[in-house]
Amino acid sequence: MVQTKKQRTEILKKDSEIKRVNVKAETLKEKKTKFYKMYLSERQKNKQMMKRRKSDDIKVENMKAKLTSIESTEEQIKDLKSKLQDAETNEGYLQNLLDDSKPLKLYDKDSNSYTTDAVQCVMNLTNLKVPSEKVGEGIREVLILGNKTPNAVPSATTVNRITDTKLAVAHKQIDKVVGTKKEHNPLHRRDQEIRESNSDLHRN
Repeated sequence: MVQTKKQRTEILKKDSEIKRVNVKAETLKEKKTKFYKMYLSERQKNKQMMKRRKSDDIKVENMKAKLTSIESTEEQIKDLKSKLQDAETNEGYLQNLLDDSKPLKLYDKDSNSYTTDAVQCVMNLTNLKVPSEKVGEGIREVLILGNKTPNAVPSATTVNRITDTKLAVAHKQIDKVVGTKKEHNPLHRRDQEIRESNSDLHRN
């Protein structure tokens, strides 16, 4: 069968159309493959993101739990501080009670003598004309006003001995002052020189 020119043209036209369709089909196939790969990649990314999100959610929950634990610990610390402060207050109160109940140390057993403060108190009372036999009881009665008890009070004999010691010290100080003044007095020096001169004459 002999093909006419028109038929050949139609056949060539159809072949060309088939080729274009095939090219488009290949292009679409490639795009489909590319998009599918992109889809798989995005899907994988989404899975990873979901995992990270889940991990982040777990971290957030852990942080919340830690924060709650910290807040609870802070409350416990605050409560412990309050209890410690109360305990210190009670300890101070008990210590004050113990201190108040302790006898006031006026007499030192180790040195077998009254303390300096006690001796000074005795001197002050005798200066106020308190009788020696009343000094000890006077000290005791005054301390009772302050809820204190002395470990000992001086007897009348001890008060007299303290007074005598005070007078002896005072006399020594007076003699020392008077002696110093005599040594610096010209008349005293002249009198001393005359006595020494007379003594030398008698020896000769």
